[in-house]
Amino acid sequence: MSFQRLLQLIQNGEPVAAGTPNRPISQIHQNAMYLWDIINAASLGSTVYAREITIEPEVQEGMPLYYNVTNQRFERALAQMETDPDTGLLMPAASSQVWGICAVKHNDTLCDMLLFGYDDIDISAAVDGDVVPGLYYLSGTVPGGLVRQRPPVSVPVLQARDSGFVYVHPKFVDFLESHRHYRFELETSPAGDHVPPTPGERHEITNPDPDLPGWLPADHSVFEGLAPTGAAFGYNLEEDSQLRNAWPPLPVNQSYMEWDKGEDPDEGYEGVPLGPGGLCILDRNGIWWMSDCWGDVPWPKNLDTTAIDSISESEPGPLECPRDVNMSLVVWFTKLTFGTDAIVTSLRSIDDRIKIYCRDTTIEGGVGDLDIDLDLALMLGDNDRTGYLAVKDFDDEGKLHRGPVTSGLIAGTPNVQLASEFQTVDESENTVHHGKTTVAVVESGQRELRAQLVHLLHATEEHYPALYLGFPNQDRSQFVVRFEIPTDVPVTSTLAYRARIIGRVAGGLPPLTVEYLRVERPPDGLNTPIDVGGTYTEIDMDTTATLTDSDQAVEALSDAFSIAPGDDVYIRVTRDADDAEDGYAGEMGIMSQVGVLTIGS
Repeated sequence: MSFQRLLQLIQNGEPVAAGTPNRPISQIHQNAMYLWDIINAASLGSTVYAREITIEPEVQEGMPLYYNVTNQRFERALAQMETDPDTGLLMPAASSQVWGICAVKHNDTLCDMLLFGYDDIDISAAVDGDVVPGLYYLSGTVPGGLVRQRPPVSVPVLQARDSGFVYVHPKFVDFLESHRHYRFELETSPAGDHVPPTPGERHEITNPDPDLPGWLPADHSVFEGLAPTGAAFGYNLEEDSQLRNAWPPLPVNQSYMEWDKGEDPDEGYEGVPLGPGGLCILDRNGIWWMSDCWGDVPWPKNLDTTAIDSISESEPGPLECPRDVNMSLVVWFTKLTFGTDAIVTSLRSIDDRIKIYCRDTTIEGGVGDLDIDLDLALMLGDNDRTGYLAVKDFDDEGKLHRGPVTSGLIAGTPNVQLASEFQTVDESENTVHHGKTTVAVVESGQRELRAQLVHLLHATEEHYPALYLGFPNQDRSQFVVRFEIPTDVPVTSTLAYRARIIGRVAGGLPPLTVEYLRVERPPDGLNTPIDVGGTYTEIDMDTTATLTDSDQAVEALSDAFSIAPGDDVYIRVTRDADDAEDGYAGEMGIMSQVGVLTIGS
C-alpha cells in the first residue's frame, strides 16, 4: 500500500457503474489507511522508517539496501570484500553496509525503507525458497538477497517470524574488527654506512642516521635502551609509518617472518627463527636482529654504501637471464582490535591488602588468568558495637569499623503505610521494607486507584476527540475493568467507581448498568485455595445527563461498597443501546475511570 498523490476523478463520458464514483473514494481510503499505518508505527515506537527514498529500479520489497555514493541512491546490498588502496588490507565493501530493507515500493525509483524495528513485511522476493523463521544474512552472490546459511562474509540483517513479521537490526560494523591480518615488507638496508667485512668477520653500521629507513645499531639512543639483551640491530620503526601505526602485534608470539636472501633463485623464502635463542625477536618495543655474523644480517652481505658507483644487491637491476634475485624480508602478524590499542600484559599489587592469585588457586601470580582478592583481615577494627552490624567508617589507619543499623521496617498498625525500594516477608508473614523507605500515617480519607486491566465486549477503543472506551449507539456493549485493593488498608474501607463520560452528540445521556465482583485474597498462601468466580452485584450510578452540544463530558460516581484488604475488584459497565430507556442517538464512552478508596477508621 502506498500514498496516491493524484486522485483519478470522474470524467465526462465515463460509463455509469459502481466502480466509477467509487474510484476516488477508494484512493482516499487507501491514503487514509496508509497514513493510519504510519501514525500507528510512530506511536508504538516499534519502527524507524526512511520515507520515499530514491532506489534503483531492480529493488523489490524485502530486499536489503545500501547507499551508493556514486549513483546517489539506495541499491541492493551484496556481502563482499575489497582491498584498501592505502594499506592493502581486506575490508568490507560499501555494498556490505546495510541500512535497512525495502518495506513499501511506491514505484520504480521510490520506496519506504525500514531502518530498524519490528513490522509485517514480505521478504520472499529476497529469499530463494520458502521464508522460514530464523536469522537471515546478506547474500554474497545475489544482490539484495537474504540467506539462512552464514556466508564467509557475515552480515546479519534481520530475524524472521513464522507469521510474516521481521525484526530488522543492521549494524554498521566491520565484521573483521575482532582481529586484522597484516603483511609488511621490511627495508633490507642499514640506516647508515656499511662496508662489507672480511668473510668470517662481523657486520657493523657506521654513521647511523635515525632519519633513514632500515636498521640501526640496537644500542642507538633512538631505542631508549629497550632492545633485548644480545640484540645487534633494531628496525627503525619511526621511518616506516605504516608498520609503526600497526605495531605491536597482538599477540606478539603469533607473528611470522620470512627471509629470501636473494642469493639463489631456486631457494626462495625461508622462515626466520623468532624469539629468545632465535635470529630475530619481535616484542612490544620493536623488531630486533640478534646476529651480526658474516652473511647473517638483514641486508645483502656485500652491500657497500660508501662506494659511489656501487649498486646494492637489494636494488633491482636490468632484466637478464638467469633472473636477477633481490633480498626480501617480510613480517606477517595479526592484531586484535580493542576499544584502545593497549592491553594488560601483567598485573601486580602495590598494596598488601590486595592479593593477586593465579585463577582458582592461592598461588600468587602476575600474568595469565588472574583472580583479585581483598584481604579484609588487615582492615577490620573493633566489633564491640551492639545490634545488627555493618561497616560504618574507614579510619586513617586503613581499618573498617562496624556498627548497628536498621535492617528493616514493619508497619505496626493498618493506618501506617510504608513504601520502599525492596520488600521481603518474615516468618510471621509481615512485609518488611528495606532501603529508602517512605512512612505515611493515614487516619482516614480517600485514595484513587488506577485501573489495572480492561476487557472489551463490543466496546471499542476510540481516539477522537480524546482517548476513550466507546459504547456504540446500537446493540449491547460492555467492558470490565480491574482494581487492586492494597493489602494494608483497614477492613472497614469501601470502594466507589468514578467515570468521566463523553457524549458524541447533543442530547440526554442514557443510563449505564454498573456492577462489581470481588475476588478475595487467598488467606493462607498456598495452603487454603479460594473459589474464583461468582456473580456481579449491581450498584447505583446515575449517568443520565443532558449535553447541549456534541463532544461534551460529565463525571459520575457510583455508590460505595465494602471491600477487604488484598481484594481484586472487577467493575462491569454495560450500555444496552437497543433498550427503550436508552434513547441517546450517538456514541458515548468512558474517557477515564478510577476506583475511589475510602479508608476506614
